[in-house]
Amino acid sequence: MASTSKDEERAAELLFNTRSRIFERALVYLNLITIAGYASTFALWHFVQDDLSRNSRILIALLLMTSILIFVLFEVFKMVVVQQSMLEFQTIVAKNLPAAEFLKEMQTFEKRQHQRMLTIQVPIWKWTFPVCVATALTAVLILIANLIYLLLAGTPVS
Repeated sequence: MASTSKDEERAAELLFNTRSRIFERALVYLNLITIAGYASTFALWHFVQDDLSRNSRILIALLLMTSILIFVLFEVFKMVVVQQSMLEFQTIVAKNLPAAEFLKEMQTFEKRQHQRMLTIQVPIWKWTFPVCVATALTAVLILIANLIYLLLAGTPVS
C-alpha cells in the first residue's frame, strides 16, 4: 500500500509539473506571436493610414490600444509574480540550510509556485488572451475591409 501512495504522489506531481511547463511554454510562444501581430498591424496601419476615414482611424486606435493595454497589464502582473517568487527564493537560499532541509524547502516553494500559477495566472490569462486577440483582430479586419473598399471603390469607408 505504501508504494501505491508513493506512485500516486509521483503521478500527481508529474501531472502538476507537466501542466505548469505547458502553460509557461504557451505563454512564451503566444507573446512572440502577439508581438509579431502587433508589429505587422501597425505596419499595415501606417501604410494605409492616410487613406482611412477619421472614424476608421479612431476605431482602429481604440481597439489596438485596448488590446495592447490588456496585454501589457498582464505582462506587468506576471513580472510582479516573478519578482515575488525571486524574493521568496532568495529568502530560502539566505537561510543557509543543510541540504536535506533546503531540498524540502525548495519542494514546498516549487509546489507553491505551481499552485499560484494554476490558480491565479491561468484564470487571468484565460480572460486576457481572448480579449487581446478579439480587439486586435477586429482592428485588423477593419483595416482589411478598408483596404478592399479602397481597392474597389477608390475612396475610404466613412
